[in-house]
Amino acid sequence: MSDTPQKEPPPLPSNISLPDSLKHLIDPALAPSPAPAPFLLRVFAYLLDWLLAMLVFLLLLKFIVQTYRGEEWEILKTWLITLRNDYLNLFGNPAIVTSEMSASFLQKVKNIPQPASDLIQFIAFVQTFFFWSYFFVTEYFSQGSSIGKRVFNLRVANIYDLGPPRFFDTLVRSGWKSLFFCSSRLLFLLIGVIDAHVPLFTRTRRSWHDIFSHTIVLDSIADHDNSEPETPEPPE
Repeated sequence: MSDTPQKEPPPLPSNISLPDSLKHLIDPALAPSPAPAPFLLRVFAYLLDWLLAMLVFLLLLKFIVQTYRGEEWEILKTWLITLRNDYLNLFGNPAIVTSEMSASFLQKVKNIPQPASDLIQFIAFVQTFFFWSYFFVTEYFSQGSSIGKRVFNLRVANIYDLGPPRFFDTLVRSGWKSLFFCSSRLLFLLIGVIDAHVPLFTRTRRSWHDIFSHTIVLDSIADHDNSEPETPEPPE
């Protein structure tokens, strides 16, 4: 085997210009960069997904509660109606409200019947699981585009080759959004709100759930325009 060093390819003639989409073959630093999705489009896409998922969830929840948790639902409904009536009677005339009356009302709020409390926890669990499943199925099995993202021409891509998101990454991503946006705990909701605004302060418009799941949300139209090959100019 010869030890002769391989020669470098000759440089291109100066009168030949490559299209931008091919320049990275000569210099990898010139590779076209992905187009992160605008913040407002991400918000609109998420709200559309949330509304669609919530509509289906409420229909499913009505069937489950009426079929399997009817007694607990009646107790919860009675407790809520009682609280509403007490609130209207108490604060209908704020001038006569005393601190003792306010404390008594707050005590009633805390003394939720155990069956009603169990049903609320059950609803929170079902909601989280349903939203987790919705975002996972719609993003993983549709190449990164949920219904909302498809409407606004967005897609989720993995950061390694900008291809469709991977199974585990999609599981983490959809789980994060569901846990922090469907939770009834104030701390979780606060983290979710902060996470939703993180893209405003990052160059790649990535939220925390994007970073932890190794994904990025791209503008499909701009990303497609960047990837289209240009027609090379004929040599003079």
